[in-house]
Amino acid sequence: MAEENDTKTICPVCNGSGEIFISVSSIADRRIKMGLSRYALAELSGITAATIRNIEVAANRPRPSTLEAINQALDKLEIERGT
Repeated sequence: MAEENDTKTICPVCNGSGEIFISVSSIADRRIKMGLSRYALAELSGITAATIRNIEVAANRPRPSTLEAINQALDKLEIERGT
């Protein structure tokens, strides 16, 4: 019998564990270190500034997809800036 190629998509936010591993505090730290306002990060990530604020002050538990979008926007900007 031929073996099937068992490829799985691993969630970049939880690494497949189901636990969120992107630190919410690291998002705020990175944003501030990069000199971005919440509004600028909102524009880059497609997430509202209000949602970013709520994440940063731990007012809610964000969806993994929300954290992923914010993290990807920060990663992209870091690459563009060469930081």
